[in-house]
Amino acid sequence: MKSASRQPSIRLPGNSDVGSVSVVLFIPSVDKYEQAINQEHWVRVSLQFFGRSFGGATALGPAQGVWYESPDASPVMDCPYMLICYAKRAEMTDAFIGSMVSFLKSMGRDANQGEVGIVIDNNYWGLRDYGSEPSSGG
Repeated sequence: MKSASRQPSIRLPGNSDVGSVSVVLFIPSVDKYEQAINQEHWVRVSLQFFGRSFGGATALGPAQGVWYESPDASPVMDCPYMLICYAKRAEMTDAFIGSMVSFLKSMGRDANQGEVGIVIDNNYWGLRDYGSEPSSGG
């Protein structure tokens, strides 16, 4: 009987106190009607938000993608950027999750998205309910 394979212990020089929770955000190029959005703005503010939160982030793209608003809908062709960063488990606090969800809802609302997709620790989360725009208090 074969023994279960184990991940090898990797030892590299440098800082070992780094994040182990992967975070991947899909930053779209079009809205749910395939109209161009200000993708450069969303790449920049996403890099700032996640980079500030975890000490760094990288945006790769543009890639090519497609998504469907519903099973019987026409395809929406997209050229998204993928933002990638790593967090420490201790950084994934309720407070951070709350601010991240607010950020993602803002992107969904302002960029007229059918869904905002993010992968956290290899789990995909698709946000579709963005709520109403926050009141400016005046």
